[in-house]
Amino acid sequence: MKLLAVTLIATVVLSGIGLLVNLQQAGHKMPARLWQYPNAGMIIPLSHNARVTVTSGKGVKNITDDNTDTFWQSDAPFPDNYLTRNEQNLLLNSANSNNCTLTGSAAPQSATDGNPETGVKIVNNTENARFTLQLRQPQQLLLAGVKAGFSGSLQLMAITQSGKTTVLHRFEQQENYVLIRFPVQETAAIKALSLISPQPFTLYELAALNSLPAEFAVLDLGKQQSIGVIETRHWVTNPAAVVKTDLLLSTDGVQWVQAAALNPAAMGKTTTVLNTAATARYLKLQHTISNTNWAKAEIWEITVYNHDGPFGAMPPPKPQQHTMRQLLGVNGIWGWGHNQCSSNLPPGKGPQLFAKVASCARNYHNLDWDVTDPDHPPQFDLMSLGKGTEAQPWLNWDTEYAAWKTAGIPAQVSVQFTNASHPEGVWSKPYTAAYNYGYAFARHFGPTHGNGLVNALEIGNEPWDYTPGFYHTVLSGMAHGAKDADAALKVLPCALQAHRPNTPESRVNNYIETMLTPDTAPFIDALNVHAYSYLYNEQGTRTATYPEHSCSEMRSVLCMLRFGKANLPGIPIQLTEWGWDSSSSAEDCVHSECVTENEQALYAVRGALMAARMGLDRLYWFFYANGTGASSVFNRSGLTESVQAGGTPKQAFSAMAALMHLLGNTRFCNVVQETTNGYIYAMCNPNGQVTHLVAWLPLAGNNPGTASVAFNCLQKPVSAWAINGLTASGYTREPLPTFENGKITVTLSAQPLVIELHL
Repeated sequence: MKLLAVTLIATVVLSGIGLLVNLQQAGHKMPARLWQYPNAGMIIPLSHNARVTVTSGKGVKNITDDNTDTFWQSDAPFPDNYLTRNEQNLLLNSANSNNCTLTGSAAPQSATDGNPETGVKIVNNTENARFTLQLRQPQQLLLAGVKAGFSGSLQLMAITQSGKTTVLHRFEQQENYVLIRFPVQETAAIKALSLISPQPFTLYELAALNSLPAEFAVLDLGKQQSIGVIETRHWVTNPAAVVKTDLLLSTDGVQWVQAAALNPAAMGKTTTVLNTAATARYLKLQHTISNTNWAKAEIWEITVYNHDGPFGAMPPPKPQQHTMRQLLGVNGIWGWGHNQCSSNLPPGKGPQLFAKVASCARNYHNLDWDVTDPDHPPQFDLMSLGKGTEAQPWLNWDTEYAAWKTAGIPAQVSVQFTNASHPEGVWSKPYTAAYNYGYAFARHFGPTHGNGLVNALEIGNEPWDYTPGFYHTVLSGMAHGAKDADAALKVLPCALQAHRPNTPESRVNNYIETMLTPDTAPFIDALNVHAYSYLYNEQGTRTATYPEHSCSEMRSVLCMLRFGKANLPGIPIQLTEWGWDSSSSAEDCVHSECVTENEQALYAVRGALMAARMGLDRLYWFFYANGTGASSVFNRSGLTESVQAGGTPKQAFSAMAALMHLLGNTRFCNVVQETTNGYIYAMCNPNGQVTHLVAWLPLAGNNPGTASVAFNCLQKPVSAWAINGLTASGYTREPLPTFENGKITVTLSAQPLVIELHL
């Protein structure tokens, strides 16, 4: 009877929006209201409106078009383009009657005009034909270039500053009428070059370089800026083309200071973080070209930020609404890897195990486990009678979620569907289908009218391969249906991001401005973010980093916080996926995003505390356990080893259990300090009294560095523990910090230090 009721109610409700459904089925798009501040989460880079100039080539606009798949490519200096470049060819247009002598009476200018097709005829006198050019100033030379037509022998001589004469090159017959280039072996400063032949010859071009040529782009930021982070994709597609790549800064565009030496072979985006923010107006990315014909260089993208990086500054601190225990959650699956319903697991397994590190759990609930067609309403009433679902006759979500709730980690459900699993064309009536599913789900599992086994419903996990318009339809229908059935069931959209609009090369649709519209906001109880602590290193490889790093992608939640504050004031933000991949005693971790097992433990605690300080509403660690098989992204992110390897808790599990034990009943209440010399947070009890401090250095977990830090505190420390995950309890007792004249002095490291204070 419950199914019949669902169908009837859905029909009645849908009749009121029949026009909307009919328009959608006819292929028309309903106009969606726009966000008032659609890009409120974004950090606009300092380079956004920069004026870009380049030395040569095509595609200059591609350097700042926010597309790492397009590029500027320089011209090739060699074999002959360098001839006409003043900054490369030292001798360009230098031959004139004042600094040039030659036998005969020809005008010498054509010998250095950069055009190898024009020439100067040099006749011989009683002995030799000779052409001598005085350099503008004596200097060492690296390369020389000559094109000459001759009938006898010909040689190029160098006269050094001391007056020594050296033969630089003796011409072979096959070099006749050919533009050649050769290294200059003379190491002393040269003041003149001379070509000598016993017979008349024609000099078409004489050129020289004192260094390998440089091809570069200069960004003019418009005014002096404080620069802290520079993202580049500067990959040179021909490895032989470039010998080095430099990042340079300047206040005036004349005098340059090196900011970094880059790897020209780095294929991906690279991130350069300046140790100290630099004030500059101009930025130059310079490729030094090898002595190779047709060698060119590319720059794909340059983006410049201040010291806060691409995700911006931390918001002003405010007291957290939830205790650490209430915040912490974990991502799980049906049966927790044991291939049987959680209600059948032995004590201490599955949800009972993970209740030690979480107070809530999130499940990946596949739509195709419930129905064989998205247009079919789910039959949860028959499922509750032990008859399974339409798609899985053995499945009973009631017994699964009841085991989670009994263990103390009630379920938040992420209904999974994507264009790959459920193509848009499979949904005959997407709004109606989504409405009926949402209604049936909430009516069965919701807290008011259902069995209360599910706290929240996420409409999709990462359905980012759908077009925004289609996802709007499904989200609107499912959210509307769920709220009509049980308004107390919390509803979230799929995971979205607010820091970067989607572009064709991103190949995903997950930007909140396009995937979520204000029309859906009345049905939404929280926003949903997935954020992992990644950055791109100097090799252009994505790697994992510590959570406080200014370029850690975990900090992208700051962008969602800004978007929410601007457009949906007060809406909670949930971080439903976060974590680190790590090795363990039984399972290795060798892909680029791996950290050590102890780093995973330290980052888990520090990341959770940072998220609490940011004001996030829930934190669901991904994943409960390692996956099976070889090391790969997310396959080693578990708090335990894989069930197949024994499910042994990793150090991160112990560390999170220690966090629950030591600080679980406290909530973040203020920042004492948040600098490179230490993060120090004050934690309060339910009465708002500061009971603990937690402090650490924002360093890589394997960094042995320590720092003595002193700060004001009116309360005396009474106990101290380091959360490190290295013991069964996850923490070790530490020496008591000194306390004198209202000041605490303590030695900090990468390990979070919990200090209990006297009340």
